[in-house]
Amino acid sequence: IGPGDVFANPALAATLERMAEVGWRNYYQEELWPQMLALFGPSAGGLLTRADLEAFEVTYTPALQFDYRGARLSTPPPPAAGGVFIRLMLSVLETVKVGPENWDRAMACAMKIVDMARSPGAPPPSDLTHWRGQYGEVLDAPLGRTPSAPGGHSSTTHISVIDADGNAAGVTVSHGEGNAVFIGDTGIHMNNFMGEADLHPQGWFQAAPGTRLTTMMTPTVMEGADGSLTVLGSGGANRIRTAITQVVCELIDCQREPVAAVEAPRLHFEHGVLNAEGFDHPDGRGWLANLGAERLVIFPDRNMFFGGVHVARKMADGALVGAGDPRRSGTVEIR
Repeated sequence: IGPGDVFANPALAATLERMAEVGWRNYYQEELWPQMLALFGPSAGGLLTRADLEAFEVTYTPALQFDYRGARLSTPPPPAAGGVFIRLMLSVLETVKVGPENWDRAMACAMKIVDMARSPGAPPPSDLTHWRGQYGEVLDAPLGRTPSAPGGHSSTTHISVIDADGNAAGVTVSHGEGNAVFIGDTGIHMNNFMGEADLHPQGWFQAAPGTRLTTMMTPTVMEGADGSLTVLGSGGANRIRTAITQVVCELIDCQREPVAAVEAPRLHFEHGVLNAEGFDHPDGRGWLANLGAERLVIFPDRNMFFGGVHVARKMADGALVGAGDPRRSGTVEIR
C-alpha cells in the first residue's frame, strides 16, 4: 500500500453492521466466541477456552496521576506498565536540572534505572524514594547490562485529540506484532500480546492463569502549570516509555513547541545498548561512547525504532497546536 491507495476491509464493515443489528454483546458471545474457539480452542490445539471468555470482565481504575515540575500528568495505572515507568523516569529527572548540557547523560541514567527496576528481586518502580537515590550512583557508573526482556517490532499507533473547550482524549491501539490470523469471516485481526517479550519481563509462561497482561501503551494527558493542556502518546513497544518521557522533558524542561519537541533527537537505553539518533556533530560519537554502554548504535536520521509520539495541545491562550511524529508518518489536522 502506498500514498493515495485505498485499503478496504468489507468483512469488517459487515461485522460492524451485524453487531449493530443484533447488539454487540450478543454478537460477541454468540457469533465471535465460537469462531475464536475454533481457531484457538482445545479442538485446535490451543489454550483458549469458553470459560476464559466467560470469566473476563472489564475493570475501570482511576488514572495514575503525578506531577513533574508543576505539570500534572495522568496515565494508565497498573497493570499497565508504561505510566509507572514514565513516572519513575520523570521522578528521577526531577532531582536534577535537565538541559542541553546534560540531556544525554540524564536521560540515559533515568533509562538505566528503569532497567534496574525491571530486574528480578529489585524494589518496585513505585518506590520512588529508593530509585531517586540511585541517580548519583548510576551517574558515576558504567551503564552496563541488566537482565531484562528484549523488545520487538510492533504494530501500534496513537491518536491525540483536543478541542477548543479543552475536551481531550488519547487512544493507543495495537496488534502487538500481529499473528497473521483473522477470525473467520469477521475481518477482525487477532493480536499476539502473549508473544510480546517486553510484556513478560520475568520470562515466558510465568504468569498465573487469570493474570491481566500488562502493556506499555501509555496515552497521557498533561495539564501544564501555564494553563496549557496536552495529549500525547506513542507506538514503539519498549520504546514507548522513553519516547514519551523525552517529549515531556522537551516540552517542559526545554520549553519547546510540540513540533520541535517531537522532532528532537532521541535516545533509548536497554540491555546495555544505547541507541541514539541524529547526533551528527563531530564529537557526537565520543561523548555518547563515554556514557559507558556496552554497545552504541547511532542512527544517522530519525527512525521509527524510537516510537511515534503524536501530540495535540491547547495553549494557555486557547490556541490549538499539534505535532505528528515523522518517524511513523504522523499527521496533524486543525479545524
